Amino acid sequence: MLSSRRRAIIMRTESPLANSVILEAFARTRLLLERSRITDAAIEAEVLVRLAVRKDRARYFASLQEPLGAEQSTALDELVQRRLGGEPLGYIVGSREFYGMDFQVDSRVLIPRPETELLVDLALGFLAERKAALRSECGTGGRSPVTVADVCTGSGAVGIAIAASAQDVRVIATDISADAIDVAAANATAHSVLDRVELRLGDLLGPIPEALDLIVVNPPYIPSANWEALPSDVKMEPRMALDGGDDGLDIFRNLLKQGANRLAPNGAMFVELMPEQIENADRAARKLFEKAVVGSMQDLSGNPRVLTIQKGGK
Repeated sequence: MLSSRRRAIIMRTESPLANSVILEAFARTRLLLERSRITDAAIEAEVLVRLAVRKDRARYFASLQEPLGAEQSTALDELVQRRLGGEPLGYIVGSREFYGMDFQVDSRVLIPRPETELLVDLALGFLAERKAALRSECGTGGRSPVTVADVCTGSGAVGIAIAASAQDVRVIATDISADAIDVAAANATAHSVLDRVELRLGDLLGPIPEALDLIVVNPPYIPSANWEALPSDVKMEPRMALDGGDDGLDIFRNLLKQGANRLAPNGAMFVELMPEQIENADRAARKLFEKAVVGSMQDLSGNPRVLTIQKGGK
């Protein structure tokens, strides 16, 4: 039979956070993440602790000197081990904020990145101009709503953010993964835009015979040779949502071929890529869209991030 002292030693071994206050648990969690070279360790540590103690941010900061209960301590240990084992924070939490909205994410879909919000910004700016031009051409009885394709939709973040932020917009979101379509459907329902976002299973623009005013896409663009060098948490995301072939532009080139016949006159296409891919992508776009205005937009770091194609009129 174990003595009480022996039991206490075992308990401390099993849960180093036992008898800590929340602030101490945060500090230790941050240290463990920093030692594993996890970026934004302080932010992630706060998220994990809040998840373990089940407190929103305001209640968390008001409770920093409260003791961590045994169940909370065990829960935090398990969460930290999952993160140190390479599981992405978004999958652990089960959601990720994007464009001020919370999106359900799990291992079936890519986790939305902050840099992809540029696609939404560009889309909303274009749509405002597009709708104004259509009203000028056709009067109040002009074609409405404007039609947008969100290709490789994944969680649906881009298309849903556009639908939630713009009036008189119809979004057709496609993905080759049935699992991704299921996640996108759940997110569209959660954000009450299912009446404006139509989900279609298929490859790129294949499921869309309609003419499109705008195509937005965050395609797989990581070169295949770079896969093994990616961080372990990134490699836990669906490879089909990341791997873009030898130079990372295989999916992009297929999209260009389809998009040339789908874009309506004066329509546009916005494609997120790696900065070092923009030059080659620009050349490929100019060959297929001879009369289009082709350019790029920079992200917040000043790097070219989104290739822009503005098709000419009839």
